[in-house]
Amino acid sequence: YTCSVFEKPRHVRARVMRHRQRPCPRLRSRFPFNPSSTQPDGQSPHLFDCREQCRKVEEIKRLKAVSGIPFVINARTDVYWLSIGEPEQRLHEAIERGNAYLEAGADCIFVPGRMSREVIGDLAKEIKGPLNIIATPLGPNVAELEALGVSRLSLGSGAVRASLGITQRIARELKAQGSLTSLVEAAISYGEANQLFRDKGQPS
Repeated sequence: YTCSVFEKPRHVRARVMRHRQRPCPRLRSRFPFNPSSTQPDGQSPHLFDCREQCRKVEEIKRLKAVSGIPFVINARTDVYWLSIGEPEQRLHEAIERGNAYLEAGADCIFVPGRMSREVIGDLAKEIKGPLNIIATPLGPNVAELEALGVSRLSLGSGAVRASLGITQRIARELKAQGSLTSLVEAAISYGEANQLFRDKGQPS
């Protein structure tokens, strides 16, 4: 379940209540940005009021306490993802919002976007809780991120887009050359595919 930036705290409460009887290992609080690159009024992407977002986190935290569901509140800020504000101000804004969300009850802070090693290290040091970032093509590897203090790495849509890229390559090769080399090289066997969906402990 992902909380929308446009939802009021009372709407957040109602939606979380509807999920109480469902498996819910993670609740991602995707609050603090305007998701459109350009608004109808011509404004650029901008951050929503931090206090309003904190009230949503507090509401979800209260529901978590009474629901008995051990989900994680992963609160996100898109300062770097949407390049909001002046570059020299983004680090301060991300740290300030991250710590505010943690104080409101978030368990983890998600700061996606392309960032330098120095910025990632500063975020991990100054945000007083687990830091979640998104994998980027030229970013540090897992060992480097761990050394910098990152607690959680997200692939985002990367794995799906990679799968779509392989499918596109197969289709283009088939259309242009009439061959299936890309398909043969990328495909796993029927047995391997079935194994991925076979419950452990079930007879083969």
